[in-house]
Amino acid sequence: MGFQMQELKVATWNVQGISLRGVWKREAKSVAKFAEEKGWDAVLLSEADGVGVVWMGQDAELTAIVHSEKAAVLLRGELLKRWCSDGQKNKLFRRLAAVKVDGVALVLFYMPVSSSEVAAVEEAREEVMAALDWMGSDSGNNR
Repeated sequence: MGFQMQELKVATWNVQGISLRGVWKREAKSVAKFAEEKGWDAVLLSEADGVGVVWMGQDAELTAIVHSEKAAVLLRGELLKRWCSDGQKNKLFRRLAAVKVDGVALVLFYMPVSSSEVAAVEEAREEVMAALDWMGSDSGNNR
């Protein structure tokens, strides 16, 4: 039986400022190991620090974390392989991280509840609208 998108195990996790840079990646490795132990294909991480793609592990333990300033998507296992073969499609904003695999989008949007500042709310709305446009398109990486 092959991998099917309807069998995805996706979790969410507020990692409260975990750094994805330098020596602090140790914490991210712990998150990846926990995801592997639980059998999760993807973990949507809020409050992750840094921007880009972090690769960790190798072979069966290979993990990628696609992250913006406040949001990240951790991929592992067969889902990670499919994302790689599908062109590593992603969209990053300050508060939003999204990946597309076989036409399915996994998106995490981070909005702190204390943010009532009009400019922050408008920026967030614009990010969500742009991500919705991207999810409906066939495009890949277009940050």
